[in-house]
Amino acid sequence: AGNDTLVVDSNSRVGIGTESPQAKLHVSGDTILSGDLTVTGDSVLGKVTLSENSFVTETGNFTLGLNHRGATVLLQNTDAITVTVPVLAPGHVTSFISETSDNVFFVTGAGMSGLNSFGGANSIAGIYGQAQVIYKTSGLAFLGGNIV
Repeated sequence: AGNDTLVVDSNSRVGIGTESPQAKLHVSGDTILSGDLTVTGDSVLGKVTLSENSFVTETGNFTLGLNHRGATVLLQNTDAITVTVPVLAPGHVTSFISETSDNVFFVTGAGMSGLNSFGGANSIAGIYGQAQVIYKTSGLAFLGGNIV
């Protein structure tokens, strides 16, 4: 099936980019939604299932890239590591969970005008510490969470 495939099967399921839809609406491929998205389901807040690609594991020094945009990064480093925060498109958040007690330091990359945090904090505070990098503009980000 090509990306331009549109199918309505015998069970009234709609497939876009797939000839075998597995739900009422099944989109295979990149999707852009403009406007609000309302999710309702098994609970008051609804139910959202994230794919395994929503989580990224890192074990050593790395620079935030496209695969980290909007993802939760599980840090499984066995030594101190450095996360470099470069210029990236504004309006997204990357979350970090430290699964070890080894230090995780955040530094600005080339072209960044700033990585702001409360009191100049730049590292995750211990095992299961959490942090987020929030891009306000492409060259300015905020570092928040359980950081020291």
